[in-house]
Amino acid sequence: MRYIPGSLLAFCIVAGLSATAPADPVDGPAPGPGPAPAAEQPAPPPPAKPKPKPRPASFECRDAFEESEKLICKSFELAKLDQQMFRAYNDYMDSLGPDQGLTAQSAELAQRRFLIDRSKCYDADCIRSVYGERIRVLRSQHNTNMGLRR
Repeated sequence: MRYIPGSLLAFCIVAGLSATAPADPVDGPAPGPGPAPAAEQPAPPPPAKPKPKPRPASFECRDAFEESEKLICKSFELAKLDQQMFRAYNDYMDSLGPDQGLTAQSAELAQRRFLIDRSKCYDADCIRSVYGERIRVLRSQHNTNMGLRR
């Protein structure tokens, strides 16, 4: 048996390793705990699917003041609805012709009313309902405008 310095011996004892070293490297590893052969090792668990990160809302979440805005910023689903409404609003506004200034003003007022209605929501169901209705109206108006342009 070889001489093992005291600090290495203490490490081996704490780590639960064998305190003896092989007399010759040809003899192979010292008996004792160590990694199990590949056949005995359990298969690693499959990698966890990453949770979808909430998409940013159409507004700055760090500036969220109202409860409805805070709920939107915390929810992937509600932030997605906010993005859909934002796109629907922009699509509708883009579909207006230059001679439809009054219609654009009316659309801006309707959007402000929507924001007031949204601010009255204190739960996800209410927010879903308000967004669903607004998206439906905006898409309908956009489709009507696109039909008139043909």
